[in-house]
Amino acid sequence: MLMSASGPWSRILRTIGLCAATASACATGCAQRPAIATSTGSIEATADRAPVAEWRPTSAAVRDVLPSLDVAAARDAWNIGDRVLIEIVSNSATSSTRRYLHIELLPEFADADPKAFQTRSSAGKRPFAFSSPTVATRITVYDDLGAIIDRSTGRFPLKLLGYGPYDGSAPIANRPELRGQQSIVMPDLPEQEHERMMRGWMALFGFSGSMNRRGPFKDLLKGLIARPSLLAMVLRPTVQVTFGENDWPAFLPDWTEAGKSVRVIRVPLQLRIADQPALVGEMIACEPLAPLSLCGGLLRATGRNPADPRVSVELRLVGSALGAGGQTFSPAKIDANAH
Repeated sequence: MLMSASGPWSRILRTIGLCAATASACATGCAQRPAIATSTGSIEATADRAPVAEWRPTSAAVRDVLPSLDVAAARDAWNIGDRVLIEIVSNSATSSTRRYLHIELLPEFADADPKAFQTRSSAGKRPFAFSSPTVATRITVYDDLGAIIDRSTGRFPLKLLGYGPYDGSAPIANRPELRGQQSIVMPDLPEQEHERMMRGWMALFGFSGSMNRRGPFKDLLKGLIARPSLLAMVLRPTVQVTFGENDWPAFLPDWTEAGKSVRVIRVPLQLRIADQPALVGEMIACEPLAPLSLCGGLLRATGRNPADPRVSVELRLVGSALGAGGQTFSPAKIDANAH
């Protein structure tokens, strides 16, 4: 396990980043799609995946919340005031619900203690330990008419700004000999690549953790996981996150926006509970240039119930803006659990 989790949905969020994302693509008012393509044409044209994005909020009422889509030239160019806007669409057998998640990096520490965020884990028998101060984020949830339905303060590990699932999967994308390992975490990488991989997945967890504690999203996630029988859980009490039996991360052609070329990767994911498929999803992620690490650098994330494909969730990043507040946080500690 990468991190402790409280229940199957928490495990999913902390892996797929559901509540996670999509990505960046047009300047203010631009209706053009980004140049992301596969060897057979644009991702939109592939038979097995839905369109990547229209790259603007579906709801016109929400477009003024964050009308731009900006990307910095470097990972470490993040600033206080960075913002991202994510569209979340939840589908059931009978209905579809749309919400928008706005995240902004605030000027205060959530907790300046160097060990405010700590995790210990192991990939195979390889130990990994990480600690970081946490910085504050403002989390606002909008409905599809642009009305605020929830606002609170969250936290994000400072040392994970500039990381994302691109880092978690890129080190092994060109290593097909690792296929078949029953984990998204590969223990036999060189030290530097292993550190990068672990930080990349944890950055995604940081983003998805913000969503996981948001009450307004609970109803959107009902039924998303195919739950095994109690007997199956008793006989085989396991939870695994893999890339799937016949799939593997793969690089896509770079995405070019405003003169910047950003590397992109597709990451298939499958959650298995009691050795049975419980959730099937995929991410399309880019190198997490600022401000995109606030959402894990995701361009798009989808997840569906394998027992009932009508139950699904899709996330798209539809806006982003660069802040101008520098990188020095106020020592004031805020209550990151306050609403």
